[in-house]
Amino acid sequence: MNTRGMAVVDREAAAPFAPPVREGLLQFQLRRLIGEVLSQTDLEPHIRASLLRHTALHPENPGQALLHHLHDVHAPDDL
Repeated sequence: MNTRGMAVVDREAAAPFAPPVREGLLQFQLRRLIGEVLSQTDLEPHIRASLLRHTALHPENPGQALLHHLHDVHAPDDL
């Protein structure tokens, strides 16, 4: 408790998935999104391969990896 009688929250305990300091929130969220997509058991093999390839080509920029992946798997006529 602090001096006003309010509970003090341990930020590390309250937010175990907080982004590392060196990355921005968007990069953290994109990495997490990519991980969630890749963890899907029914993901089509060509989708998984594309996302893994682009993630490997752009390890420091998950936004670029995701954009390139989406460009590869979605033809403009499909939109």
